[in-house]
Formats: sequence, structure tokens, C-alpha cells
Amino acid sequence: EDFGKAADGTPIKLAIIENSNGMRAAICTMGAAVQSLTLAGCKDHNVVLGYATGAEYEENVPYIGCVVGRVCNRISGAQFKYSPSDSSPVKVTDTHGGFCLHG
Repeated sequence: EDFGKAADGTPIKLAIIENSNGMRAAICTMGAAVQSLTLAGCKDHNVVLGYATGAEYEENVPYIGCVVGRVCNRISGAQFKYSPSDSSPVKVTDTHGGFCLHG
């Protein structure tokens, strides 16, 4: 579903997920933010905070509804190993000068 455009013109979409019981989630492609979540029997009552347009995710606090990565902290050196016996580390994006925030 169309949800506007980012400042650079990139289209922003909502991915709609709905189950047979009537639970519905709208996930914004701008950072995988949960834009809305309605429960069965509560079609008009959104239970999460979310912006009304895609552009608002870029213009405002970017953490509203965002899905956090693999960890809720910093990954030192922007790499990690799944186990001590792993020979090569998994490299992640260096987002903050030497570490990755939230993986």
C-alpha cells in the first residue's frame, strides 16, 4: 500500500499483514516501523504509536514503532561470532564510529 515518499523521492510503502481472526499490522518500509496494530474486534483502535504518513517517519523521531535488530545494545567492532568456535566473524554495518547500534 502506498504511504508517501521520502525526501529523496524514494517511495514509502506499508506492508499489511492480517490473520483470519482479524488482527492486522501495517509495517512501514521506512525502517520496518510498526505503523499500526489493530486487534480482532477493535478495527478502529490502533494499539501502537505510529505516524499518519511515511514522510513523518523521516521528519520526526525515527524510533516510533521501529523494529530493533538482533541485539538491544552495541556490537563492538561492528562484528560478532555466533559461537567461540566460529572461525570467521559476521560483519555488520558500522553505524556509530567503530560499533553497530542494535545489529
